[in-house]
Amino acid sequence: IFQRKTTLFTFDPVHVLHVRFRLDSAFERIIVVLLPVRTTLHEIRSAGASLSGLESRRQKLTIWPEWNDADVNVEKWDIPKKEEKKTAKSPTQQSHSIFEDLDGKLELPPSLKADSWKRPAEFIRDRIPVVLDTDNVSSGFDLVSNNKHLHESEFMRHCISQIIALWEMSVVNVPIDIQEAAVISDETTHSWYPWEHIYSLCKAGKGPHMPLYNSYGKYVIRLYWMGCWRKITVDDLIPFDSHGHMLLPSSTLQHELWPMLLTKALIKVA
Repeated sequence: IFQRKTTLFTFDPVHVLHVRFRLDSAFERIIVVLLPVRTTLHEIRSAGASLSGLESRRQKLTIWPEWNDADVNVEKWDIPKKEEKKTAKSPTQQSHSIFEDLDGKLELPPSLKADSWKRPAEFIRDRIPVVLDTDNVSSGFDLVSNNKHLHESEFMRHCISQIIALWEMSVVNVPIDIQEAAVISDETTHSWYPWEHIYSLCKAGKGPHMPLYNSYGKYVIRLYWMGCWRKITVDDLIPFDSHGHMLLPSSTLQHELWPMLLTKALIKVA
């Protein structure tokens, strides 16, 4: 099911060209073309070629590597793997290199059209970019106020609403005394934090971690896909439309990068 298979079945009164495409995320895409019974072999081949052209324009299926803490803990955050040997002999080139996603620029949902792509340092002027603003984490986050221009995108609506729903459902009360767990205070915490799916300049393993802003632009996202946790690598190139609107969700703290980085990974596996 990961390779295209084309089979011609003959039925009366039509020929059916059954084309099975590669597995696309969690769904198998099937296109069936009905052709008149008198269709010539040349016409059938032409129809098949058109469908093959349609498939070739689609991004090839990527099977992201399974998550491994040890692999992330030896990740090189400042040099892309394909340039390690090259830049090892050129310190000046290494210092100026910026990571670019090996999969190319992100393919956005059809309703969103990117006019330009910018790094955080290009659009965050008044603050130092961070993955998470730890000074405001206790107050939660707002993914609605600054993202109204994204609500026409079905994918973005689902993405934003599901992150908010998971956040609300993960609320837990904090015991006043750990030794007496039955005594519950009014203070709450969360059992899930969206930014903890992001890794950069930090170690993976049991317990919480804090991803840091990487001026080189490389981040690793941990997502559950196709039956196991996967390692999704993204850069921090952010798309903007012709009106200057960011085309990825942001919180009201616009120097925070976690909503954009997490959404980039979700789009890649969608």
